[in-house]
Amino acid sequence: MGIADTTRARAKAAVSAAQANVIEYEAELKQAQALMEGASVASELLGSISGLAVIGGLADAIRDDMTVDRARLQAEIDRITADLRAAEGKLARAQKAQAALIAVIGPDPADNHGTTQR
Repeated sequence: MGIADTTRARAKAAVSAAQANVIEYEAELKQAQALMEGASVASELLGSISGLAVIGGLADAIRDDMTVDRARLQAEIDRITADLRAAEGKLARAQKAQAALIAVIGPDPADNHGTTQR
């Protein structure tokens, strides 16, 4: 395996790793958003039953806990979104680097299309 083959393989591996990170963050974001949606539904349900005298005091304490949980979930969603955007940028840079490399040294003869697409 020559230098060109090694360089192409490393570029392809960088693109693959970046794609895997993007996919991982997208899945993590979907999970966090689903949890947030569930928390919102639970909060609405709690709000509808809090008018009952027996449940009112208990509902207030639970609502406070849910407000904290929703704030934490939102912070997690924001963190994941930031990580996802960074991973998408890294993927785009890896793809551009791979394309530039292929333009200079040519595509891998064993690869039908020369680049890894998302």
